[in-house]
Amino acid sequence: MQQDHAAKTNLIRGLMAAGRVRELCDLLRGLSPFCEPSPKSTVELASIAETKLVAAARGHLAFVAEYGLERRHVISNEGTHHFSNPERFEECCGSAHPACRWMNWLR
Repeated sequence: MQQDHAAKTNLIRGLMAAGRVRELCDLLRGLSPFCEPSPKSTVELASIAETKLVAAARGHLAFVAEYGLERRHVISNEGTHHFSNPERFEECCGSAHPACRWMNWLR
């Protein structure tokens, strides 16, 4: 199981390095044409911790899609601070939390 997570994490890192962050963002949001809709009756409710973990991963992917992998902090023209969150993203990639099952498309 741990080896499976490591392989998925390496694939995700490779996709990010190849500039495919937008596609990963869409997968995480369930907007990708590769996502299969879940029947509402089988949807599991995520805990607050899981919800925060997925939100942090989404935020990180959105940041990387906008500003690239090299930057960690950006101040926009409006003065808004934007941060990458690679640690939480990595935690989501290696997580077995049900809320992180968006990575199942990598099987």
